[in-house]
Amino acid sequence: MGGDSQSNDDITRVLGDSAPALLATELPQGATFGRYVVVRKLGAGGMGVVYLAYDPNLDRAVALKVLHAGGSRGDRGAAQQRLLREAQVMAQLSHPNLVPVYDVGTLDEHVFVAMEFIEGGTLSQWSRTETRPWAQVLEIFIGAGQGLAAAHDAGVIHRDFKPDNVMVDRKERARVMDFGLARATEPGSPSDDAATGRMVRPDSDSSDSLASISVSTADSLTKTGIVLGTPAYMAPEQHMGEPLDFAADQFSFSVALYEALYGERPFAGNTAAKLCRAILDEQLQPPPAGREVPKGLRQIIVRGLAPNPAHRWPSMTAMLDALVQRQQRARRLRSNLPAVVLLGGLAGGSVWWQAQREQPCQGSEAALAELWNDQERQRLRSAFEATEVPYAPQAAERTTARIDRWGEQWVTHRRDACEATHVRHEQSDTALDLRMHCLAGRKRALEGLLSVLHSAEAGTVEHAISIVEQLPGPEHCDDLEALRSELPPPEDLELRERVNRSLVELGEVGALIGAARYPEARTAIDELDRKVADIDYPPLRVALGMEQGILLHSEGESEKAIELFRDTLWAAEAGGMDRTVAELALKLVLVLGHERDEFDRAESWVTMARAKLERIGNPPKILARLDRMLGNLADAKGDYEVAATHFEAALAYWQSLDPPSVLRARALGDYGKVHFRAGRMKEAAATFERAAELMAEVLGPEHPDVGKTLSNAAVAHHRMGDYDRARATFERTIEVLQAAQGPDHISLAGIYTNLAGVHYRLENYQEAIDAGRRSVAIKRARLGPEHPKIGLSVNNIALAQSKLGDHESALASYREASALLARLGPEHVSLIEPLIGEGEELLHLGRAHDAIAPLEKAFALQQTNDHEPVRLALPAYMLARALWDGGGDQARAVAVARRAAEASRDATMPEDRRLAERIETWLGEKAPADSP
Repeated sequence: MGGDSQSNDDITRVLGDSAPALLATELPQGATFGRYVVVRKLGAGGMGVVYLAYDPNLDRAVALKVLHAGGSRGDRGAAQQRLLREAQVMAQLSHPNLVPVYDVGTLDEHVFVAMEFIEGGTLSQWSRTETRPWAQVLEIFIGAGQGLAAAHDAGVIHRDFKPDNVMVDRKERARVMDFGLARATEPGSPSDDAATGRMVRPDSDSSDSLASISVSTADSLTKTGIVLGTPAYMAPEQHMGEPLDFAADQFSFSVALYEALYGERPFAGNTAAKLCRAILDEQLQPPPAGREVPKGLRQIIVRGLAPNPAHRWPSMTAMLDALVQRQQRARRLRSNLPAVVLLGGLAGGSVWWQAQREQPCQGSEAALAELWNDQERQRLRSAFEATEVPYAPQAAERTTARIDRWGEQWVTHRRDACEATHVRHEQSDTALDLRMHCLAGRKRALEGLLSVLHSAEAGTVEHAISIVEQLPGPEHCDDLEALRSELPPPEDLELRERVNRSLVELGEVGALIGAARYPEARTAIDELDRKVADIDYPPLRVALGMEQGILLHSEGESEKAIELFRDTLWAAEAGGMDRTVAELALKLVLVLGHERDEFDRAESWVTMARAKLERIGNPPKILARLDRMLGNLADAKGDYEVAATHFEAALAYWQSLDPPSVLRARALGDYGKVHFRAGRMKEAAATFERAAELMAEVLGPEHPDVGKTLSNAAVAHHRMGDYDRARATFERTIEVLQAAQGPDHISLAGIYTNLAGVHYRLENYQEAIDAGRRSVAIKRARLGPEHPKIGLSVNNIALAQSKLGDHESALASYREASALLARLGPEHVSLIEPLIGEGEELLHLGRAHDAIAPLEKAFALQQTNDHEPVRLALPAYMLARALWDGGGDQARAVAVARRAAEASRDATMPEDRRLAERIETWLGEKAPADSP
């Protein structure tokens, strides 16, 4: 095809033998390269062309780098090796300050690399746009240095670090790229392309221009003495083809940082030889006039420029530590300057400085007071007390204290954001705008929360502190890297105001959901969805989608919630909203893993959540939530030891917080459930009691959650056989719940049922009957006179009546229980117990023949629901007795009794072992061993 022009149809074919000619020009818009569709050319370098392309498989934009086709076959082969090596190296690395590689391969001998598309420019372009304060320059370079350090930790030397190989994205985050000259190596070992013979010391007679320096790709990459890199930034050992280690990257980094701070490079020389000679002779240029760079910072950089690698910093990490300490020291010096001036006796100067320090940053307290003040505190108390919830005054006091604490933190962070720009001069106006926008969003969240608390209902009072704890904290607004990743607010002021008001309303929806006021939340969110339909602002749509998913989940629409969470997650991913993606991934784990037992699907979202959290620095608050979620996931799978490990990790974080949180108390409760299910009753009881104490501290001693957790502790004591302690704990539970919810709340019915069981074990049979009847009365009042749940309480009453010898009353109670439970279905497993009881009472009353029918049914149902073999022993034994004494088939009676003996052979519980002894005694009497 030679130099003939090609049609678009030719170009969009899968590239074949014509690929070198096609790629020698460039791929036009719409051309395909493998699965990638070219959008436009981004740029070209010494090795290839970079395109903005679309990956239809993953539905995302990528930067596609394709090798130049020019040169001989040998040239292309070496360059292909280099590009493949670049991609292989980068694909191994994962760090927020590195550009990640998505795909690498060859297409008809043409090497390509698909990387993340970074919206922004190179560090060179960033430096040229304006002269920036040294602190801002240093902040960018510390990020780039962290990317280099991460590569070094993975055993990778970059070999060509320079400003053109660093991208600065929209968040002003440095992202190191183009590891095309890098090769994996062990720390301290020579590289593959190390020279066995050195270049002679360069002299001034060399005429090689920096602009003309190039490397012949026809030479083998492992050829000794080869020089790779960009001469202006190369370490002297790299100029001379000597073995390289990580110190070479440190030198290049120091050159680039020096250039960015001073506007010129540290060493003069218009040829490679002159430059190398200046470096070796340590002919460092004097600092230019007009550049204010701290002396201590210059000293750090000069050490990194030492011609001898052994005299540089021990590692890139060590140099970064020194740079960060220098930055922090400058901040401290600025913040302490007023006191220093005052001590110097310059009172007038101190007054001036104090005014400069305070005046630009006053008003944070007033800004909060617009929303949260004494009048609003009283309004909240009045709203809570109007609900007539018994513990409302206590809840109002604790909720107010939580909001006060949140407000203090908001004021502190807002003042610090202002002073960082206007007093300490360590951040740009752009950074201040980002932080203030974030803090304004936090204030809007508080506004939405308060609107719900001021219209409190009983459920609002119960959940108030939990809702406040879910209020996003102001600490996230200090994370400039994360803030820069977020889409800025709309430029149009009218649209911005609409967005802000919509976010306030969305905060109200979230608080309504937290208060379990789902119908109100549904009305509000549907109306908001209609109001914002014409607003094209992705963060608002993502936030709305998340709350819609949470509400669907709360309403029991799990499948719809999963679909919406997934779609919203991908929208957040497209917008670079890493923290939101992590939050949505956690929502999917919750619904899929905890409620639908779809563990494999849940695990895939765990992987995404972990990746996103690592990308944003692993915020401990979200990590703790993830660990609690993973603990519950492992618990659901029966992996109790794994669950315990995750709960311990979550609790380690929450224990560091002051004041203690509801989440910590609930995580303790979850940990107690893991112990309970694993059969560790002593540990379960102790953990539940600690959780109850913590809930009392956080929520108040009369809060219903305290009673619910105490109830769990009582059940664990019951299972251990510590009946006295179980009784006392159940009685304390009743006191708390009665005080919190009144004497007839439905939650008390189950507690009275459990208390009846404890009294039964203690042989306090009349107390057991009284507690059972209290449970029945509450259930009938709250659930209706014929509700199946009443049957369980009636059954327990019958047990105690039987023990008192009142067999007629017990028989009537068992039959009543059976009639109620039959509403669950004629074959429901819960019918087994009252049927056994009915048969036993008939035996007590001498009506063995009548006992056969209910016991036959109980025996059949137990076999159908044979989850625990030992459970078959009792109905089988009772049926054997009825058959023998009631004139039935005595041979079958013996066979059924032997089945009962077999079922009870491995019994471990005391009552089950006693039953096994009774069965063996009966068989010994009725069917001796020598009988047929």
